[in-house]
Amino acid sequence: AGVVDESPDNDLVLQHGFREAALRAAPILALGVWRWGFGEIPYSQLEHRLGRWVQQHPDVHVHPAAARDGVAEFLSETQEPVHLAVIGAADASKVARMVGPLDPHFGHAGRSVLVVR
Repeated sequence: AGVVDESPDNDLVLQHGFREAALRAAPILALGVWRWGFGEIPYSQLEHRLGRWVQQHPDVHVHPAAARDGVAEFLSETQEPVHLAVIGAADASKVARMVGPLDPHFGHAGRSVLVVR
């Protein structure tokens, strides 16, 4: 999973996310996180932010998703099999919530987090 937002380091997050997905021959779950407003996640902005990375990595399949409450909340509740979450420094304090609980019944077993600083 890679976080897509408007933070200054997001291009580095996407670069590492797509590189890791390509190395692992895995799809990337692109989590659109907009920290302002309470409306719909603007999928057109999500697609625009992903555009150049999709062109550079045509072999990586991208699944866009909305993380309305933030990446930690999404990852702590999802049943999606996310093996690696790639996040920016702004979300580093939430790593424990993204990784745990390490229980196979909740789908979090074996999840790693890469913090791009």
